[in-house]
Amino acid sequence: QFLDRNGKLQWEHYYAERMHGGVDAFMDGGILFVSRGLGVMDAFDSVTGEYLWNIEVRGDNITEVRVLGEEVYISATDGKVYCISVRSGEILWAVDTGSGLAFMDRREPPIFVELSRGILFVFTEDGKVLALAIET
Repeated sequence: QFLDRNGKLQWEHYYAERMHGGVDAFMDGGILFVSRGLGVMDAFDSVTGEYLWNIEVRGDNITEVRVLGEEVYISATDGKVYCISVRSGEILWAVDTGSGLAFMDRREPPIFVELSRGILFVFTEDGKVLALAIET
């Protein structure tokens, strides 16, 4: 449910299936991004509640979300950093950082350090800092 500051219901969305792996939400530019486990992200218009799009990535969880212009950047437990179109939900590109989950060996997903001046800095569990040049 999306409520205004007085607690009045503005819109609501119900999921038919149970949530797995937790739920996280992030809002930017009038769009509500909901990460709901199993590597799934939904996007809603935060004013009207219109369901805009849905994507699924290979990782069990989406752990980081950053928005810059018309692109949303996410990292997932598959060790990849994804660039997604804010408007369509299309995956524009993905980079494998080598820091995802391995069979029988839990590994930490990549963590975004900073998004600045066209560079996304990503920290991996093995101590690497990657500077990914992004186009805006």
